[in-house]
Amino acid sequence: MNRNRIRVAFVGWVMSGVACGVGFQGETLVYADPISGGVSRLSGETLSSSEAKALLLEFTRAQATQLRSQESKNQIELKEFKISQDTKFKEWKLREQDARHQFFDEHRSGSERRTYIQSYVQRRDAFLKELISSKKGKAQELDLKLNGLTQEHSQKLQEVKKILEQGKRPDPSYWPAQTL
Repeated sequence: MNRNRIRVAFVGWVMSGVACGVGFQGETLVYADPISGGVSRLSGETLSSSEAKALLLEFTRAQATQLRSQESKNQIELKEFKISQDTKFKEWKLREQDARHQFFDEHRSGSERRTYIQSYVQRRDAFLKELISSKKGKAQELDLKLNGLTQEHSQKLQEVKKILEQGKRPDPSYWPAQTL
């Protein structure tokens, strides 16, 4: 095995209180699964109280990290959506302005122009309402995604607590997925 990897594993062990990488604890070989984020043991399935507390702490930290990551993704996605809507509105205004100028060049009477402007205001209001409703829909969609993740975390946390109370190590599938 690479000496650097063992050194990194030892540093991770000291920093977090549980295995991060590969290392030994007593006579039990432990390793961290970087893909699932879980910590697994090759032997000695029973956990001490301090190990269970350390695992629970790592688990709640991993969940909090995933939640912050999702909130950040939602904010970025909403910001990008707003920028795309602003672009659509600017393009719509330019098309309408060109059409209005052409209409005004062809129609000189005030009553025709008034009618056109009134219809323009109605079209603009309808377009803005459509943009606002789509923005609200996007925000609700992202909120539902975040709420679903929060509920999933709460359920998994309860399950992990029950497993840890039994002195067993939870399956790595309980751990939040690693996001980059």
